[in-house]
Amino acid sequence: MIGSLDGRLRFEEALARSARVLLGESSADLTPALEAIGSAAKVDEVVVSRTVADDDGNPVAEVLAVWSILGTNPARSVGERVPYATMSQVQDDLQRGEMSVDHLDGSHVVAGVEVGGAWFGSVEFVDRAGRAVWSKRTLAFVRTIADIFGAFY
Repeated sequence: MIGSLDGRLRFEEALARSARVLLGESSADLTPALEAIGSAAKVDEVVVSRTVADDDGNPVAEVLAVWSILGTNPARSVGERVPYATMSQVQDDLQRGEMSVDHLDGSHVVAGVEVGGAWFGSVEFVDRAGRAVWSKRTLAFVRTIADIFGAFY
């Protein structure tokens, strides 16, 4: 019971901190919000992207912000563009309004960010070792974070 309450408190504190950063204090630097989110979820990396079109009109995920756990290099960098053609299952899931969990090793969970009822981009939690068990609480946390980023953008 104590562990459950501790996890709930971590998520609530992270939600409050990220909401303050994104919706009030200083929206220029997303690092404090991403750090609070990643630390609370106990993941290795948090990636925020927006969906844009490449030169041929195909959708790509353009990385807007990245946080990775201290001592690691993020797998993605700000400004990097990743074609959805290389992650078609993620694209299909997000376009249906569902979260996408990596079907190979469970190391990624992605939630779509909507702005004005349209798919804007995504928030991705990464567990590089594939050790994460995405509990209902964690999945709800990812969804809530995506909603907060939707309000931010």
